[in-house]
Amino acid sequence: MRASYEAFAGFHTGLYRELAAVLAGGPGRRDVAEQGGVIARISAAFEPFVGDVLREIVAEVSPGKVLDVGCGAGLQLATMLEAAPGAEGVGVDVDEAAATLARRTLDERHLGRRGRVLRTDVRELTGEAAGPFDLALMANVVYYVPVAERAALLAAVGALLAPGATLVVVTTVATPQLSSRHFDLLLRAQDGQMSLPDAGALGTALRAAGLRPGEPRRIAPGAPLVAVAATRPVRQSGRPDQPGHDLRREPDQR
Repeated sequence: MRASYEAFAGFHTGLYRELAAVLAGGPGRRDVAEQGGVIARISAAFEPFVGDVLREIVAEVSPGKVLDVGCGAGLQLATMLEAAPGAEGVGVDVDEAAATLARRTLDERHLGRRGRVLRTDVRELTGEAAGPFDLALMANVVYYVPVAERAALLAAVGALLAPGATLVVVTTVATPQLSSRHFDLLLRAQDGQMSLPDAGALGTALRAAGLRPGEPRRIAPGAPLVAVAATRPVRQSGRPDQPGHDLRREPDQR
């Protein structure tokens, strides 16, 4: 709640106060680059919805090693490790404040021995930290990447997966809803060519990355938040690649 007040009284409303300068060709905003800690704390509001999806996938996959790309406050990494008591995990985030929050989350939940957090770009992972992973998560990450670079990033993450492993992508998508339109405008005003994807474009990017996505599923009632599970193909002679997990079950409406 405190993070929401900080964000909406700060850069979310500041967007409109300074929008004229951006539209006139001024420099892009730096909210994403400079407010990583606040953004990570706001994202915690969606943790119960994302957590339900992750526990469902963990039960199906039974991962031995998990990866959280753009791990933010570390809540989803902790959820995966708690749902898979024998697993080890790696969380990566380029923002130091977010990485610090994630390490604190793991320590507070007594998961520090099974999980570690690295401040780095996922494309720079090497050695043991580079997998292979049985399950990877990208939650609230895709829209910070320019459209032209998304397939390459997804392919880089896919390359860290074991054959047949699963990548779960959770993202707010572009819809006519006011919250979606506001967030998309905020992203487009940033320095870095950011924007919300639509569900179809996300599937296209996953396929271009060589992954096999399932159908997108709305996971938060009233919010344009979707989850898509994609698998890294297991190529066997005479057998087709397996599609991604079907996440079309509707979320609990309680």
